[in-house]
Amino acid sequence: MKFWKYCFSIFLLFGCNEQEKKVDIPSTTIPVVYTSTPFLHFTAKFLGGDLIECIPICKTDPAHCTPSEHTITQMQKANLIVLNGGGYELWSKTKSLPYSTTLITGNAFKKEWLYSKEVSHSHGGEDHVHQSSNPYYWMNIELARKQAYQIMIQLNKVLPENETLFRKNFDSYKDSLDLIEEKWSIFLAENREYPLFCNDEKLGYFCQQFRFSNTEEPILIQSNSASNKYYFKTYEIDFESSYFQMHRDNLNRLKTDLITSNE
Repeated sequence: MKFWKYCFSIFLLFGCNEQEKKVDIPSTTIPVVYTSTPFLHFTAKFLGGDLIECIPICKTDPAHCTPSEHTITQMQKANLIVLNGGGYELWSKTKSLPYSTTLITGNAFKKEWLYSKEVSHSHGGEDHVHQSSNPYYWMNIELARKQAYQIMIQLNKVLPENETLFRKNFDSYKDSLDLIEEKWSIFLAENREYPLFCNDEKLGYFCQQFRFSNTEEPILIQSNSASNKYYFKTYEIDFESSYFQMHRDNLNRLKTDLITSNE
């Protein structure tokens, strides 16, 4: 009888201790960051590296998707939610997101937003014209830098002990953007004789940065493929590709098209 009491005491002792150990073990889960666009996804992953888990809010076209209620619930638990702003995430107007963990990157440079006029409705025989913002900020390399900087600041708050690493990653990111910007500037300066124009909203920020004419002409740079028009990727859907590569592809495509058109 004493033997079984002894065994029972041993069981209680080790059983309780084991249970306490499970409670005391600190969580090893890395911070979760949700992103709304391929550009923001690429940028957050570049800056945060293996220190964060980066999850796209929508894996399809983010401008026309609506996250499921399950996704919204998971986002509300995340360490950081990174949005583009400017009306790009229409679903965000009807969903409740925590203010303290939601970053709307475009809000940092509202004075630099582009707007387009839209006739939305008519009353009493008169059209009411409203302005809508152009949300394709990432097509302007300067604004892409500013978005990346905002993400770095928030990552510093999530993991302050890694602030030096995040800054190092941002500097590397910035160096890559500087090089791409330089290549665009050189190429466009060397080819000023070609009539290159933009009338595509998705490329408005890019064309503004490099001072393309915003007008309709026979030769246009557009974001969709059409005859006699230079086709640009605008980096809207592919969450696995590189923002830097998007610019390199567009530059190479434009070079090829100009050479072909003059043969």
